[in-house]
Amino acid sequence: MLADQLRDILRHTHSLSFIDRIKVENGVNIKSIDEDKAVVLYGKLKKPIEDLADDVVGFSRMGVLDGYLKFPLFASDNADITIESITKKKQIVPCDIKFDSNDGHVSTYRMMDEPLAEQLIQVPPFKGVPWDVVVEPTQQNLNDLKYFAGILGSHEPLFTVSVKNGALYLDIGSGSESHASVPFVKDIDGTLKHAWSWPLSYVLSILKLSDGAVCTMSFSDHGALKIVIDSGIGEYEYILPAKAK
Repeated sequence: MLADQLRDILRHTHSLSFIDRIKVENGVNIKSIDEDKAVVLYGKLKKPIEDLADDVVGFSRMGVLDGYLKFPLFASDNADITIESITKKKQIVPCDIKFDSNDGHVSTYRMMDEPLAEQLIQVPPFKGVPWDVVVEPTQQNLNDLKYFAGILGSHEPLFTVSVKNGALYLDIGSGSESHASVPFVKDIDGTLKHAWSWPLSYVLSILKLSDGAVCTMSFSDHGALKIVIDSGIGEYEYILPAKAK
């Protein structure tokens, strides 16, 4: 269970390449914000990590943890993955994730304690906005966006969202340059009055996580995009403020 939870967390954070630190609260809630403040993550595991249920810890250098989890002997049924604790100021606090192959291989991953995690990973609360358009993109929708992003993405970092004739359109580029208008999801409810823009590469990276998962995208006329990925192990909510075109 612990290994599966850790892999799921890393898949939805570290694998994106722009999230390099996360905070885990009470073994359930996962929070992070990227360096450019382009994406805020609020995640929640379906079941808590038992040995972290009363604590706040931080993960950094997540490539180390990812590497341990991918080592074949640590991934075998014979291996043990446990959370080690120490006594600090008369309190028992978690400090390491220990990997033991039971064949001589032993490795540890050091977590940040609560004071350091709170200092380095400060995630603002999301106050909420009304979501004017909510869609569940299909794999074909994502493939279409990925295809045109492959053509124009190196020239156009943003895409713009609009609603036309009951369909949600994602426009890459502008009329004065090479551009593409992609009918992303048809027959939608709701409308958008403003043409907000978001970073194409970040959104694509998040949407790629939807393979085998439930994905929902919500757009607000207040200038926010929410992408929710439900993996079955956890639900990960990514909030992206709109960018100026």
